[in-house]
Amino acid sequence: MTVSGVTSAASSFPVLPRSTEAPASPGATAASGGAASDRVALSGLGGALRGDGLAAFGALSDAQRQQLADLVDSGKISGETVNDALTQRLK
Repeated sequence: MTVSGVTSAASSFPVLPRSTEAPASPGATAASGGAASDRVALSGLGGALRGDGLAAFGALSDAQRQQLADLVDSGKISGETVNDALTQRLK
């Protein structure tokens, strides 16, 4: 395999063949000894943001996003309420 435009230090690394199966992590095997499973958990805010609300959330500063996430995590406001408010702000 030849890669152009890469520095000489990077070209000294060998190219390894790609495996078609990913190794299971030690905690990924189900208790029944069956198949491994992956899980993704979203915060209350992350699960509620969508569409225009998500776009507006992305335009906020890191501090503003953290403040909203902290409010949702504390239970003072729901993720749906934040999504609705951000969506209305765009209109």
